[in-house]
Amino acid sequence: MRLPLVGALFFVAFLAGCASPKINPVDVGLNKSNSSVLYFQRKSQFINGGVDYWVYVNDRYIGVLKDGGNLERRVEPGNMFILFKAVEFGGIPNFGKEELRLDVEVGYDYKILMGFGMDSIGIYGGLVSVGKTTSISVNKTLVEK
Repeated sequence: MRLPLVGALFFVAFLAGCASPKINPVDVGLNKSNSSVLYFQRKSQFINGGVDYWVYVNDRYIGVLKDGGNLERRVEPGNMFILFKAVEFGGIPNFGKEELRLDVEVGYDYKILMGFGMDSIGIYGGLVSVGKTTSISVNKTLVEK
């Protein structure tokens, strides 16, 4: 009797850990004249394909960036600290994270492209080690008024 109960409690705790954070709503007062748009895009690739990234802008969760996915968010101008926090299997936290600092100006759109590659493969005592690289590029475009 105790074993099924322990198993059920573990399963419920596991599912609770898989829930993503609550998405913060967009400020309805933001428009073209007083803000900018951040467009996040992630290349569809085999490397890191099973890892999702929860995206935070100035410590506010804005959504999940999946393999081959995209996300957009209208933000106020200013210095932005963008955190990409790696999660696996739909929500299990991973130790991986990527960070980006960006000075956002009114009247511009920012396309933020995330991609991955391999930089090394090694065999150590029968174990295979793969080193990966992460690239994050930013393209700033003036928006016509």
